[in-house]
Amino acid sequence: MRNRGIGIVVCSILLFTACSDSGRRLGDVTEASDGADVTTAAGDGTWTVFVYMAADNNLEGDGVDDVQEMIQGVSGNVNLFVLDDRSVEDEAPFSGAPIDGVGTFSGAHLLHITPAGAKDLQDLGQVDMADPDLLVEAASTVFENYPAEHTAMVFWDHANGWQGYSSDDSAQHGLMSPDQMQGALAEVLQRSAMDRFSVVSYDACLMAELEVALSMVPVADYLLASEQTVPNHGMDYGFIGEAVSGDPEHFGATMIEGFRQQSDQEDDLATVTMSMLNLSKLDAVTAAVDGLQQALAADPAAAVEFLRAADQSSAFAYNDDPNKSFNLRDLGQIGDSLVAGGSSLAAAAAQMVAAVDDAVVDHLEGVAFTGAHGLSVYAPISIEYFDSAFNEVSTSTRWSALLDAAYGGGADSVGATDTSFAALPVASFENGRFTIAAQVSAEAAPNIASVTVFYGAFVPAQDGYPDLLLMLGRKSAEVLDPAKGIVGGVLPVLQLGITADGGGSGLLGVFNPVPSPDGTATILSVPVRYMAPGVGVDDGLGGFLELTLDADANVVGRALFLLTDTGALAPATPAPQGTLQTIVLQLGADGSVVPVPSEMYTTPPSLAAVLDSYTIVAQLVAPGDGSVLGNALGFGVVVVDAAGTTHVTFAKYTG
Repeated sequence: MRNRGIGIVVCSILLFTACSDSGRRLGDVTEASDGADVTTAAGDGTWTVFVYMAADNNLEGDGVDDVQEMIQGVSGNVNLFVLDDRSVEDEAPFSGAPIDGVGTFSGAHLLHITPAGAKDLQDLGQVDMADPDLLVEAASTVFENYPAEHTAMVFWDHANGWQGYSSDDSAQHGLMSPDQMQGALAEVLQRSAMDRFSVVSYDACLMAELEVALSMVPVADYLLASEQTVPNHGMDYGFIGEAVSGDPEHFGATMIEGFRQQSDQEDDLATVTMSMLNLSKLDAVTAAVDGLQQALAADPAAAVEFLRAADQSSAFAYNDDPNKSFNLRDLGQIGDSLVAGGSSLAAAAAQMVAAVDDAVVDHLEGVAFTGAHGLSVYAPISIEYFDSAFNEVSTSTRWSALLDAAYGGGADSVGATDTSFAALPVASFENGRFTIAAQVSAEAAPNIASVTVFYGAFVPAQDGYPDLLLMLGRKSAEVLDPAKGIVGGVLPVLQLGITADGGGSGLLGVFNPVPSPDGTATILSVPVRYMAPGVGVDDGLGGFLELTLDADANVVGRALFLLTDTGALAPATPAPQGTLQTIVLQLGADGSVVPVPSEMYTTPPSLAAVLDSYTIVAQLVAPGDGSVLGNALGFGVVVVDAAGTTHVTFAKYTG
């Protein structure tokens, strides 16, 4: 960036004219210097880091923890500031926890972080952290007054990839889009006489995504973000002093290492990711995406191979209900599958993988995402699940064109071919594992884009209802024999029991087991619904309970993620007085799929939302022993063809 050439700032005037929700304008704030001040010169090796902490939500207490980490980690060559917007006082989820140097407060305060504690520079009152104008005023205040050789803009909160950032409970104005963030940061650069930010970092979920990264290209050199959801603890800011002791790549590598160590301590290392991207290398990525789109246009029949590759790649913030899934997939793994398949798309896909690997200069991947390359894309398996709002993001043009080609080519390939099942599925059971297979026609097999095998409780037809199956476990599968139309796969058969304080009856849940390649861990994502105190199940928040199992099926890690009222997916620490219900998918022989909460099939219908009090057991299910919801074991297969049509078949297991 361009230095402004001023010396050490002994006394600074921070002029902040942003408006609070009450319309009150804040005036000048003078910060007197003292011996604890860490303000540094705008010389070689110095950093200014501004953390935009939107903590007016369920992460409020975690924000306090992170500010305390910053106080412990801050060093003499960094100007470290935080705009911390905390929850409304005396209202859930306000923690009331103090911050060294300033005590406790509510609303938004601009803080200067020093080794002696935080200095409270300004009280902004109640604000909307998703307001781009607030971002401009806050960041300009910091970077105009504290120039440095290197600058980092850290966005701390919930986020949803291309859908946007920030979930402000008090404002409820929705998310700040990537385009809005780019425009705001561009204005900050102009006001602060800077060329670019050294690093833009998202301590938030799902932001190592192509459209987000492209939106930052005009304003930053590097992007530090996660493909997957980020646990409550987020980054470890105790490493900030070491991070700013070098260049931007050193900053990213150090913060990733701190995140790795803290995730290991918190028992969620298996399920995290973090990436450092050199944004100057994204031109090659978009050129490679263009090349893949052109290859697909030249061979539309290869669309099914592209869709299969997307289906087989790592899925981030996975949801068993495709209508609620974020449909984010690892871009490099999509390319890997196309290269391995040897299709007409292989050469273009290889160039795309090489470009992604060149852009991702550092990457952490838990065992649940082994093989991920560090950059995700929006890739619904079917146009039925495509959100047209994606096209409104200015940076989506290239990838959207590729998806259009895939959906169009897939539909043309299927044409009038019947892709439904030719017979009921068959299965064998050995050592706690199901091998499940079903048959479509030989003509249909080349047009199958997605295969899933599943099992659960089989409920025979009664009272006018067809045969039903309550799905408890599922796993991605494949086309096994194209010539014969055989599709299927293998999955472990576990019954997941959740009880409180070792009680008898509890909840059961559907889950998607993701075993690590080395066999040391299995990740289960259990759909749930959380009801805050006084809230009914129909108005509860949906999400998933993420469980990590070791090689012996012992639960060694657990975390809860919920969709907030503003649509952001968020790590959650629920109120103890709230309740939690698990969800199973009810499949009908007529092809219907209905999510069913646990109040319909277990006693008690819900549990208190205190995750640490739960006893969670994953047990092998013996076929036909009546242990699955009091019913016989059932199994089945789901296929989605390249035109987006879904077919389901299932049967009772008879041994």
